[in-house]
Amino acid sequence: IDLSADITRRIRLQVGTGAGIAIFSQHVPVAASRNRAFTAEMDAAVMIRAARDRWVQFGMRMKHISNGLTAWENPGVDNRLLFAGMSWRVSAPR
Repeated sequence: IDLSADITRRIRLQVGTGAGIAIFSQHVPVAASRNRAFTAEMDAAVMIRAARDRWVQFGMRMKHISNGLTAWENPGVDNRLLFAGMSWRVSAPR
């Protein structure tokens, strides 16, 4: 889920959150854990309009991965990521 708010005509703030399940080919991150993990993340970004439907993004994302106490060991992993990117709108015929 992402929410955004226009600060000016060229600057937009965006926050988001998400959850899901990740499946790995091995037990992650240690042998006594599981190959299936639950994930949760949230992020915040500043978007700057580069052209009509193009935006440059800069932000930070926090992500947590855990097996939810479904194995002998549950060494949850927390990550903080800085990111940059570009997005644009693609129009499809109706």
